Amino acid sequence: MSEPITVNNWKRYGQHRGYANLPDGTRVGWIDVPTGTITIESPEHDAEARAALGEWHCALPQVPAVAEPSMLADVEDEAAAQSVVATDTSKTAPAPDPEREATDLANRVPGQNAREQEGLAWEREKRLGNTIAWAGRVAGAHTDYRAWKLGAEGEEAVGKGLKKVGKRGWKVLHSIPCEGDTDIDHLVIGPPGVFLVNTKHHPKAKVTETKYGVMVNGGKTEHFPQIRAQVKKATAALAAALGHPVRITGVVAIFNGGLSQPELKTASSARDVKVVTNWNISNALLRLEPVLSDAEVEEIHAVARQPRTWKKD
Repeated sequence: MSEPITVNNWKRYGQHRGYANLPDGTRVGWIDVPTGTITIESPEHDAEARAALGEWHCALPQVPAVAEPSMLADVEDEAAAQSVVATDTSKTAPAPDPEREATDLANRVPGQNAREQEGLAWEREKRLGNTIAWAGRVAGAHTDYRAWKLGAEGEEAVGKGLKKVGKRGWKVLHSIPCEGDTDIDHLVIGPPGVFLVNTKHHPKAKVTETKYGVMVNGGKTEHFPQIRAQVKKATAALAAALGHPVRITGVVAIFNGGLSQPELKTASSARDVKVVTNWNISNALLRLEPVLSDAEVEEIHAVARQPRTWKKD
């Protein structure tokens, strides 16, 4: 018997979505209300999630229709054909409380900022014309919308990979808004310390870790300088809020855009930055020696989950 799926209504930043969740709170997919586009995050729940989201979407009053090019008709019909399982929308969970989310970063989900920016970019590109926007979406053109979409997919994959440490009592925060309209993809707090995780999406690429940096298909990247700069700022912000020094280790997490393990080879390793994949990130962190007590983990988490730690009003 399949697990019942509820759909949570979500409105914020001018966007409107429905999030499909399992009874334990695991998110399996979501639908963008204005466009009707469904994104599945758990392939094993594909049919149930599409059905729940489709029925929930149809039950909404006065959902605005979006004109789409005829080239997408077959794709949309195929997606609709998969929606064959009914869900009782009367049991839909209450909508998330934006005020609570704004005051406790523990309520944010992986890729949240990227998804919000993706929606805003889509609206901007639609103003150029629906046909142009949809053609760019289908053809995979390099647009702001696509860049945010790929970024969100990577963060969501890494967030899923971090569930194992979460089940071990570690504290994990996602998509933390910071000064200058930047964000921290993931902040992991556990016995081995505090880790700032930055996701890098490299579809079907050959990635090599060296002590000097990350090589992608033989070419140099700016991944190490970028994460070191981010760690420096985050360390200063967190230490100021805590009132005492704290050490943060940078982690570059590679996502290849597929369901298979990214091709990552290690030639040598840097002391201050770790390179992992969305598949092995939890195991890599769990192997590290403990340096923090349970009380210290709780103290750091209590401060890190406060928005004012990272971004002043």
